[in-house]
Amino acid sequence: MAWWLQRWDTLRGSLWFIPGLGVLGALLLSVMTLQIDYQLSYEELSPPNWLITTSSAARLTLSSLAGALITVTGVVFSMTMLTLAQTSSQYGPRLLRSFLNQNVTQLTLAVFVGTSLYCMSVLRTIREIGEGDLFVPHLSVFVGLCLGLMSLLFFVYFIHYTASSIQAESVIRAVSYELDDAIERLFPKCLGDDSDDSNADSSNSGDSDPSPEKPDSTILIQADSIGYIQGIDGDRLIELADQLDTVFYVRAKPGDYIFHGAPLLDVAEDEVEEEFQSKVRETFLTGVRRTPRQDTGCVIKELVEVAIRALSPGINDPHTAVACINSLASALSSVAGREFPDSHRRNEEGKVRVIVQTPTFSQLLDDCFREIRFYGADSFLVLEQLSKSLLMLSYFVQRKADAQAICRHLKIIESLAEKNLTVDEEKKQILAITEEGKNRLEKIV
Repeated sequence: MAWWLQRWDTLRGSLWFIPGLGVLGALLLSVMTLQIDYQLSYEELSPPNWLITTSSAARLTLSSLAGALITVTGVVFSMTMLTLAQTSSQYGPRLLRSFLNQNVTQLTLAVFVGTSLYCMSVLRTIREIGEGDLFVPHLSVFVGLCLGLMSLLFFVYFIHYTASSIQAESVIRAVSYELDDAIERLFPKCLGDDSDDSNADSSNSGDSDPSPEKPDSTILIQADSIGYIQGIDGDRLIELADQLDTVFYVRAKPGDYIFHGAPLLDVAEDEVEEEFQSKVRETFLTGVRRTPRQDTGCVIKELVEVAIRALSPGINDPHTAVACINSLASALSSVAGREFPDSHRRNEEGKVRVIVQTPTFSQLLDDCFREIRFYGADSFLVLEQLSKSLLMLSYFVQRKADAQAICRHLKIIESLAEKNLTVDEEKKQILAITEEGKNRLEKIV
């Protein structure tokens, strides 16, 4: 399943997949409408006048549509490349993944290319079929006109979408939606939720296998590929561990960059065949870029990069950084009320087979705010918003370790405000917010 999801993410992020489907759909539609035209006798049916056309009008209409749409397709492609270039330079190259995953551009290209191909396919069928008789596919020509009208509507919407999608608010909102989806997928259970899955039931039962200690003698399985880990097939790893009746201690996690010889996991065995090691390596799915399928840090880094670029001297836009902080704080508030996945993965019998590295709230908090705090250390707006966000998070955290992590960040912001801010009023304002947050967190700590 993990392999298929990786392939789907790759296809969804390509510019050719949906236009390719549009080409196939146009060919099938042309075959279907032409087959209907071949079967119908328009002289006997007496169709409405708006459906009937002449051979010369049909040729002119279809050829004009096909040529115009090919030209407009070039315009759409140029606008797409310009948007991608501007996004890469202003918000960071990692944001290109988010833009490529949005389907408006791909659908527009699919409609234009598909309609143009449909018109050319129908155009070639207008010919003489007897002595002085011409075959005119009236229905197919009418469908071509409808597709041309739909292409015009898509083009108008594409212009609107392109103009709005490069705005900072739209970029941040699109990435924030992806982050929310990743959190919902990777942290599905809320605190206090009694609906556990089968693995959780078995782990909490009295018959479950206790957490094993890592033995002194293990076999290290190393990577034989280069790239970012986009996903790990956990079910397959459990199956392989069952075959050896052993435990896998996974070192790498989604989002890590690996290369030849990098450690992947330890096997609690004295000897493992090379063929079996190859099967284990296949469960680690790698690619040239990070994806949010199993890696929340991928989307977090994208928002952080937008904020850091906004704080650079060349752009100097702290309000965009504040918007990124708000989105990150909203995501963290959702994580604070959810259970983190168990690092011990069990089989159906409840035996621990795989031990993985799972994220903590403290790690996610560091990923969200550490770099922004570093580059915005002398900005009152950034420090103020960071302190307000941490204060807001204090209303959501329930675990002691989470509260301690927020307290640590509040103390760092206090020291930065006292060191870097020269206006006493601004300094007092931030210190008041951090003090309120620490007082509230003392009840949890």
